[in-house]
Amino acid sequence: KGGILTIIRDNEPMKGERWIIGGRIERGMKTEDSLTEKVKKECGLDIYDIKYLGSARVFQNTEPFGHGKGADNPVFVYFARGKGEIKLDAFHKDIEIITPEKYKTLRKSLHPYIQDFMDEAMKLI
Repeated sequence: KGGILTIIRDNEPMKGERWIIGGRIERGMKTEDSLTEKVKKECGLDIYDIKYLGSARVFQNTEPFGHGKGADNPVFVYFARGKGEIKLDAFHKDIEIITPEKYKTLRKSLHPYIQDFMDEAMKLI
C-alpha cells in the first residue's frame, strides 16, 4: 500500500512502542526462512522481494532475563514486500501503514532504531 507496516507492541520488550514486525531467528533455520515464518505468524502476510538492509543494535530498558540491566540486541534488518490480508497476533495492535509523506511528520516520535530502519526502507518504496 505504498508504505511500511508498523504496529504497537502489546508485550515486552518495547511494550507500547510503534514498532515493526520481526523477531528472533529460529534455531537451525536460514535467516530469510525464519523471517518469512515470523512475518506470517505475527501479521498474516506472505513476503517476497526480501532485501537485506544491514545490521543494527537495539538497546532496551526491559529484558527477558530478570537481571535488571536491560538488553543490547544485535539485529539484522530486512525490507520486504508483503501480500495478503493483515491479521495481527495477540502481541501486536494498532496497525499503521507509514507512507513516505506521513513519515516526514512521524519520524521524530519513533524509537531511534525504527528511525534508522525507516530511513533506509523509505528509499525502497
